[in-house]
Amino acid sequence: MKRLIMNWCSMLLLLSAGCLAGSCGMITDDLDDCPDGLYVTFKYDYNLQRTDLFANQVGEVTLYVFDADGKLVTTREEGAAPAVARFAAPSSTIHITDLAPGKYRLVALAGQRPYADMAGTGRAAFIRPDMQPGSDISSLGVRLEGEMQSDGLYHITNNGLPLDTLWHGMTDGTVEVYDDYSNRASYVTVSLVRDTKKIKVSLRELDDPTAMDIADYDIRITDANSHLRWDNTPDMAVRAVYTPYETWNSYDMLPSEGEGDDGLELVSYIANAGFMTSRLVLHGGDGMSDGRLQVYEKQTGNTVADMNLPALLSRLRVRAEGSGYSEQEFLDRACDYEVEVWLRGGRPEYVDLGISDFGWSVRINYDEL
Repeated sequence: MKRLIMNWCSMLLLLSAGCLAGSCGMITDDLDDCPDGLYVTFKYDYNLQRTDLFANQVGEVTLYVFDADGKLVTTREEGAAPAVARFAAPSSTIHITDLAPGKYRLVALAGQRPYADMAGTGRAAFIRPDMQPGSDISSLGVRLEGEMQSDGLYHITNNGLPLDTLWHGMTDGTVEVYDDYSNRASYVTVSLVRDTKKIKVSLRELDDPTAMDIADYDIRITDANSHLRWDNTPDMAVRAVYTPYETWNSYDMLPSEGEGDDGLELVSYIANAGFMTSRLVLHGGDGMSDGRLQVYEKQTGNTVADMNLPALLSRLRVRAEGSGYSEQEFLDRACDYEVEVWLRGGRPEYVDLGISDFGWSVRINYDEL
């Protein structure tokens, strides 16, 4: 009886070893090795499409690995080589095998191209600090290129070009890495948030639709969002000024109503300005800390319109029916806005908001803002 029990025990041990070996083999097929180290996967589905657009839009990721005390341990970069097409996508997973057992906090910064390629393009780039091992996590942040001027504002230098796109991501807490003898890997997914926003601002006149010219107006955006901390919160001590990277006039044409006239009739001129900004944050309260969209008459310097920009744009979330987005979540998910200000006698009467990719639009009376 004792020998029978021993034989059964031996068979169970052999079966267990076989199962472990088979399990390791199956993981080897997927990960090229038995599980070890840390696997960090990236995704960009924090958008209005609710679709992972990482492979379509992201061209470079830099991962910063900090220990539990917030000290930098190592960095990893994954992206297309400079000679490769600008939007070539990196691998969505970084595998790190040289971390000591312990708990780590992860922060990721990403762009449409490798970070080194952004220098010298003429665009206002998001500058990152030179982080060395041992650097504190509070030192990690980004700063849009610009210049502090006599008005006390930080003026973004765009040189007539759109900004390079920036994404940010981080783990909610820490992730634990195990020792080599545990035959156990750690897996974590870092969700990216797109910080860079594109905003088209247009002006139209109701009384005399043909009396509109972008040359007659100064349009700008001010916001305390040019400096972003490691956790993607803005440094409120620095307020920036964004000017359009492009301006142009356009016009509406409709078929002429004259009898026997099959030509086109000029309906109205439209003044347009293209902006790109850093992350939009709705701070709440009295709104004085929020970004502002401001329109001035060049000749007189008079203010035509002054609007709380994030509060204005967040009103579009009513078109995302059933989403349950908060105002801030909507602002972080959306990235391409249209703002059309309708004037009557040079004064704003109402504002049309839109996101063209979805055909969404909202009209708001200016007096309600």
